[in-house]
Amino acid sequence: MTVVLGSTETVLSFDEGGPGSRQYASTGTSNDDERIVTCFLNFRLHTELSRKYAIPLLDGVNAVKQFLGSGELPTNVRWEEV
Repeated sequence: MTVVLGSTETVLSFDEGGPGSRQYASTGTSNDDERIVTCFLNFRLHTELSRKYAIPLLDGVNAVKQFLGSGELPTNVRWEEV
């Protein structure tokens, strides 16, 4: 699981792991594809994320807690396979 921090919103991504595994991104309430979040993954790779993937920070924190407890895709947020 990858978490984008530093705002009142966050974006989560989840990779099942292994060859041919599915990858997911959190989905918020907007369908807007406008790029709103700019971040550096691992402090190196620059990426821009769409508004449609942004969720409230607290929802993201709770999803991380759920993931740490189970190792599974958290169920407290909506996901889109990407």
